[in-house]
Parts: sequence; C-alpha cells; structure tokens
Amino acid sequence: MNVKGMFIQLFIHLLRENYWIQNPRLLTNMDELVKLRNYLKHHVDQKVSLDELVRVSGISKFYLIHLFKKTFGMSPIQYHQLLRIEKAKEMVQFTLEPLNVIAEKFGYPDIHTFSKAFKKMDGVSPSFYRKT
Repeated sequence: MNVKGMFIQLFIHLLRENYWIQNPRLLTNMDELVKLRNYLKHHVDQKVSLDELVRVSGISKFYLIHLFKKTFGMSPIQYHQLLRIEKAKEMVQFTLEPLNVIAEKFGYPDIHTFSKAFKKMDGVSPSFYRKT
C-alpha cells in the first residue's frame, strides 16, 4: 500500500513537471507560489484572507488566484481550507478533545461553522470519525 502511494506521488510530480514545462510563466512565479503554499501550511490554525496572501506573495489578487489554480488545481483559499480540514480530521480521529475545542484550534468561530466546512470538504460530519 505504501509503495502504491509513492508511485502515485511520483506520477503526480511528473505530470506537474510536464505541465510547468509547457507553461513557462508558471515557472517564473514558482518561488512565490511555493512560498505562499508554505505560508498556508504554517497557518492552518487560523483563517487567512486573500489580501493577506497578496501581501505575502507580491502578486496581484486575480493573477495570484489564476496562477495558484493552474499550478495546484484549486484556489489558495480552497487549498488552505483543505489543509485546515485535514489537520482537524487527524485531531478528531486521534485525540479525545471535544469537537468545539478542535474547531477553535483551527480558527472556526463555532462548532456549526466547523461542521459545515468539514462536511463540505470531506463529505461527512466530524463526528463520523469519532464513531469509528
């Protein structure tokens, strides 16, 4: 199973490299996009705004969204939301912390907003992972 996952990651990497070669303007902004992606990974515990991401990257708002979508397949805000939900899912599965505490840790104002976002991204509510 682990080897299969590694092959899939390698295949994705090769596809992305080929895509970047065919779209040279993505390569010129790759440093900024990688910096932005790392910024999002390090700020999973809070909500970020598009204006904040523009300040971090130095790329205009609409061009940033366009480049990020072309490079990573989703908008920067969607990517950040996915990261937040994935980290929250790990906490739901592997800790006994109450869901409202987990919601607060990842920047959600209440359990209802957290559950709605979780279900939208994952297809099931967070309590589903507590039952299994």
